[in-house]
Amino acid sequence: MDSVLGSGKRRVAAVLAAIAVIVGVAGVAFGTAEAGSTVTPQSGPSGRQVHGTYKGQAKKLQTMLFEVDVNGQTSFMFCIDIATYIQFGVPYDESSWSESAVPNLNKVARVLSQTNATTTKDPVEIAAAQAAIWHFSDGFDLDVANPNNDPAVTARYNALVSDADANPVSNEPAGTLDITPSTATVTQGKPVFFDVTTTSATPLSIELSDAAVSAHPATGDSCDVATTITSVQGNQRICLTSTSSRSNVKMTLRTGSAPLSAGRVFIRPQRQKLIIGKSGAAQASETVNASWTANGRPSVTVTCPKGGVQYGAPTKFSAKANDPDGDVLTYQWMVNGSPVAGQTGADATLTVNAGDKVSVVVTDAAGQQATADANCPGRNKPTVGLVCPDKLQLGAENTFTAIGSDPDGDAITFQWEVNGTLVSGTTGPTLKIVVNAGDVVRVTAADSTGMLSDTVDASCIPPKENRPPVVSITCPTELVYGTPATFTAVASDPDGDPLTYI
Repeated sequence: MDSVLGSGKRRVAAVLAAIAVIVGVAGVAFGTAEAGSTVTPQSGPSGRQVHGTYKGQAKKLQTMLFEVDVNGQTSFMFCIDIATYIQFGVPYDESSWSESAVPNLNKVARVLSQTNATTTKDPVEIAAAQAAIWHFSDGFDLDVANPNNDPAVTARYNALVSDADANPVSNEPAGTLDITPSTATVTQGKPVFFDVTTTSATPLSIELSDAAVSAHPATGDSCDVATTITSVQGNQRICLTSTSSRSNVKMTLRTGSAPLSAGRVFIRPQRQKLIIGKSGAAQASETVNASWTANGRPSVTVTCPKGGVQYGAPTKFSAKANDPDGDVLTYQWMVNGSPVAGQTGADATLTVNAGDKVSVVVTDAAGQQATADANCPGRNKPTVGLVCPDKLQLGAENTFTAIGSDPDGDAITFQWEVNGTLVSGTTGPTLKIVVNAGDVVRVTAADSTGMLSDTVDASCIPPKENRPPVVSITCPTELVYGTPATFTAVASDPDGDPLTYI
């Protein structure tokens, strides 16, 4: 067959091979599949030569059908890519219209539905149909005024082009088998979803290259991991799961005899694209790839309540968590290792006692967990007791001992007072001091947060002996009986006690 460019070389053939496609979905990387049915074109019946215009230049083209074996039956294909060489004897893969990037395939498909070239193998019909197909796929125009064109070819060409312009097909014919996406990568623990479409009426076996991966039915974004499947029938969504990281796990589906419709495109890289002109049945297989990357472990920290934890009262704790894979995290708060019912958010309100251990566990979508303890200070005041010396000696030095504790475990210091005056420089648990009867020794405990205990006085110091006051009366300078007179009392108390007069 003559070259489209008139070089005497064959350029009307070789088609197929999958065109790489990248499809993006949030969190998943996609690539290309190994396609469905495959054909190997050979030369077939020739048609008439046609004369016309291609890309503004006059061209003489030889037409022909390409013969292929489809599941043991002979079928025929047309060229839809004038400017590229065909290659005989090598496989071409089934492709979608969008992947082939050939224009006006809805009109090409209409031409195929209206021609009987693949059954009659009539040279006139072959030439007219091929020229009409090139008109839509490559912009070729038959020169209807050229006397070198067979008038029968010209008439039939005009009829096919006019009909296809008026009645393009509405839908692309279904492929024998298609799986999307062709390549997917997710983080460990997440399912990979695939959509299967096929013309096969019989179940398709699922072949997995890794025994650690299993297939399940899926609905929308829900993967039914409780059900494992080994085959799929008809158009269906399925999912693959793996509990560990895996790379390039292959899933292959194979059909038995699946209907192959006229109008399906076959391609091969850097070779001419072909379109099947006669419906039949074909066996198809397609392989897709799935990978699971290692899932990063989440991290979590606990923010303590401002001012510390008050034991026995409701207290709010807050957790701040992060997942390197962006997984949604769940929370579970724990007290002393046991989960607290209803406390499954980033914040929790808990009532705890001294010695309780508060923690939070976060879990990502892959089941990876992280735990953080709430190492929070308390805001509970300390307690203190005061122990007197075994034998108190008045007028001599004595040692007083304070015993303090803090429910939060905070460090404690002591404030000592004697007769209301703070003893400077003494913050330890003992005080050595000379005391006398009536002295007041007092101690207060303070924790590291500044909270103070109740004040305790030493109970062992006796009060001072209470001596009676003395009093004298001064008489008026002149006393007249029967008239008012002023008497004055002068009193004092050796202990300084306040006095009253009667």
